[in-house]
Amino acid sequence: MKQLEDFVSALRSANAIATTWLVPSRQLEPTFHGFAEVSLPDDLIASWSLFNGMTVPPETPLEQTWLDGQFLYLSFDSAGEDYRLAKELWDEDPLFDAYWPNGFVPIGTPGDGSRLLVNCRDGSPTYGAVYELMHAVGVARLSNSLSRYCETLNQALDEGAITVSEHGLVKMEFQKFARIGAQMNPGCDGFDESIPSASEAKDWE
Repeated sequence: MKQLEDFVSALRSANAIATTWLVPSRQLEPTFHGFAEVSLPDDLIASWSLFNGMTVPPETPLEQTWLDGQFLYLSFDSAGEDYRLAKELWDEDPLFDAYWPNGFVPIGTPGDGSRLLVNCRDGSPTYGAVYELMHAVGVARLSNSLSRYCETLNQALDEGAITVSEHGLVKMEFQKFARIGAQMNPGCDGFDESIPSASEAKDWE
C-alpha cells in the first residue's frame, strides 16, 4: 500500500527507531487463521505485504515501539493470536461484542489494553474502516479505510503533527493530529466529539 510505504519511508529517512523493528513481509495465508467471520480488506492485506509487524527486543521502552507515535503494529500471526483471545471473550460474554465488535481485527497496540482495529465484517456498512478501541471505554471510528488512515498519517507528518525527535522517537502532537484527522475523515467520531459515539451507535451493524 503506497500510503503506508510513503509513511514508513519518511520515518526511515528521519532515522526513526521504530522502523528498525519492522519485519520483512512474507506470503500470507489465504484466510485469517481460519476465522470464517473475517474477510480481510485489500489494503490490510497490502499493509502486511509491505511489512509483517514489528519484532521488538525485550525491555525496549514503549515509546520506541510506536511507529506512528501511538501504536506498535502487529504481525499477521500476532493479530491472529490477539483475535483468538478476543474470540474466547466473545464466546464467554455476549456483552463483550459491544466493547470489541466481533470481526474487528487488531493491527496495532500502544502496549496497554487499547487497540487499533480494522472492521473485517464482510457486508458491514463500515467494512474496512479503522477504529480505535480505547481501554475500558469502547471503539471510535478514525477513518473509513486503512488507506485513508495512512494518508492522514502522511498529512500529519507534512504538517508537523507527527515528528521524529533527535533521539529517533516518533512523537505525536495529539491536538494537532485530531484537527487534521477531522479534516481528512469527516463523519468519524474518533476525531469529532460532536458526532455520536460509534460504540453507542454500533455503526458497523
